[in-house]
Amino acid sequence: MNNRLHQIQNWPQLAQQANWCATTLAEQQGVCLKTLQRFFKEEMGKSPKKWLLDQRNRQATKLLKDGFRVKETADKLCCKHPSHLTNSFKKHYGHCPTDKMAPIRAQTP
Repeated sequence: MNNRLHQIQNWPQLAQQANWCATTLAEQQGVCLKTLQRFFKEEMGKSPKKWLLDQRNRQATKLLKDGFRVKETADKLCCKHPSHLTNSFKKHYGHCPTDKMAPIRAQTP
């Protein structure tokens, strides 16, 4: 296993820099996709693609709670269309981003 991957501490930042793409993340770390997949399966318990999707959804939740609209959040997270973010969010959390965010926005002055 690539020892360099074990030393990385800032995976969430690297995920964002790779635009949530496993292939790009592997290239940026100087390893092949297969090596990254093995590493993630062993260390994170899931594929890099699944982990990256989880990270992007967490970031989306944070941005939405901070008051960003779905379109703005999608733009910040490099989604080609806001519907891609909405569909991913709904599949991951079981509800649309606006369903749970509406009460939070209502409380914000």
